Amino acid sequence: MPVSWETMYAERTCSMKGSGIREFFKLTEQPEVMSFAGGFPSAECFPQEAIGQALQALAMQQGASSLQYGPTEGNWQLRSMLADKMSKEGTYAAADNILITNGSQQGLDLIGKVLLNPGDYAVVEEPGYVGGLGAINNYQGSIIPIPIDEEGLSVEMLAAKLQQMEGEGGRVKLAYVVPNFQNPTGVTMSLERRRRLLELACRYDFLIIEDNPYGELCYEGEQLPSIKSMDSEGRVIYLGSFSKVFIPGIRVAWMVADDMLMEKLITAKQSTDLCSNTLGQHLVLSFSVGG
Repeated sequence: MPVSWETMYAERTCSMKGSGIREFFKLTEQPEVMSFAGGFPSAECFPQEAIGQALQALAMQQGASSLQYGPTEGNWQLRSMLADKMSKEGTYAAADNILITNGSQQGLDLIGKVLLNPGDYAVVEEPGYVGGLGAINNYQGSIIPIPIDEEGLSVEMLAAKLQQMEGEGGRVKLAYVVPNFQNPTGVTMSLERRRRLLELACRYDFLIIEDNPYGELCYEGEQLPSIKSMDSEGRVIYLGSFSKVFIPGIRVAWMVADDMLMEKLITAKQSTDLCSNTLGQHLVLSFSVGG
């Protein structure tokens, strides 16, 4: 008898939806299409010759490490470099607080896997990044959309919603935001609203996912401090990526989290992929440390 697949699927698959991003990717395979939909860097800007030379050197000179499996947490030298980078930007982070991931999307998935129970409430921006929404949906989180305007997330509307939920016995567990050049609107959250969002997180006891793939693409004015840099309680989980500032194909990104949470995230990642792209991590290092 044929397999009755509907009886085989886990219950959580009922809430899973296909990624709109993947549909965008299919279109980019058509040579006549110039896509503005998926956050694609211009391929004309990729340093192809330099990357080819670096890859050849890595394979010949560091093949024993660059072509081998690596630790789940990621390459120690890369994590140390990222810790130093973030500390210079005002966010103290030790290498042990950093986890290398296969793109920020994996970071979002790991957060959902570790933190979300079915029905847990998660605040998102409206409109919001479809990859973040998908990660929440896949773990059966209940989404609370909060509109954004020219200063980012409407924190006063969020405050009103949180107060209402508190009166009804409800609780938000996560707030997911892209504060710099938000996808899809391009809006940057004001400093005042960043501070207010963190105040609300402390007041109502929820965590903030700060997704920052675009922050370094600031060509005018000064970069605003990250929400993570203002965090004294470990409430902010920070996601960074090399997809927009280097090349996306290597899928090298990172996340910064509190020590206690990091233990769980590493355990979850071990059962997902064992380790991230080792060659890609070495490639990032070769371009970042005078290579």
